[in-house]
Amino acid sequence: MEERQKHELLFSGESIILSPGVTYYLVPSVWLHHWRSYLGETTKKSQKVDEPIGLEECLQDILCQQVCR
Repeated sequence: MEERQKHELLFSGESIILSPGVTYYLVPSVWLHHWRSYLGETTKKSQKVDEPIGLEECLQDILCQQVCR
């Protein structure tokens, strides 16, 4: 239940309080925004929405941009 509540906080865009000794993972805000939008649209069931790119592909794009500079 606690994990679901944390996911709902992420979905809503609210901040999460960090605790010492817990492992957290940073994800690009652009990726998170696309997935929030996607999940919001799919819950409305209005029309078929294409799934956003996966996290791995998004990270590859960021790494490639940084390396190419």
